Amino acid sequence: MGTVLIVYGSSMGNTESVAETIQDVLENADFDVTAQNVNETSAEDVKNYDYLLVGCSTWGDGELWDDFVPFHDELSTISLQGKKGAVFGCGDSNYPQFCNAVDIIERTLTRSGMETAIKSLKIDIVKGDVDEQIDTIEEWAQKLADSLQ
Repeated sequence: MGTVLIVYGSSMGNTESVAETIQDVLENADFDVTAQNVNETSAEDVKNYDYLLVGCSTWGDGELWDDFVPFHDELSTISLQGKKGAVFGCGDSNYPQFCNAVDIIERTLTRSGMETAIKSLKIDIVKGDVDEQIDTIEEWAQKLADSLQ
């Protein structure tokens, strides 16, 4: 089906868990998937894959997780023309900028030329931990797989 790079930033493990669930669904749909921490990834790595998925939780007042900033800045300097992908992340809806990191990343990716395959996934940790929302994540990942085929 194609190669997929999932890049995630996760300090508490929530976004990593979402990435792993997405990876499982995509692999079951016959995609070749690599999931890796943002600290182990450069923007140049993106060029080696057909599709790009990016996951980051929102911190502070709607900000990217600190470890994600260098990768995000790199992404804004490369062309993603011809790439297709999506963004996901976790956040707390008690804050006014709920999952704003997802929106920031999506804007950067589309400005760099990436086509958005599906509406972003925003997981509200107020509704329960990631494991309690597995059905929502799997449903989103299956819609993503369908849109990439």
